[in-house]
Amino acid sequence: MTFQALDSIIGNSAYQHVITNQWSQQAVETITTNLVKLNKPYKFIVTCVIMQTNTGAGLSVSSTCYWDKSTDCKL
Repeated sequence: MTFQALDSIIGNSAYQHVITNQWSQQAVETITTNLVKLNKPYKFIVTCVIMQTNTGAGLSVSSTCYWDKSTDCKL
């Protein structure tokens, strides 16, 4: 699921600082959506880190959380 999402979003593209925030946002949203579709009673935290490895120190981080408000927030 994760590899498929990243392959469809980034593929073999070279690191591009201008769009890494977009890539990481799309990745966490796509992966979270796919996890929710599994219809499992779990809470999810999805984090994506995209880092430039060959030159420089480019870094982009995105994270999202998901839980069922009707069952997970009751005290």
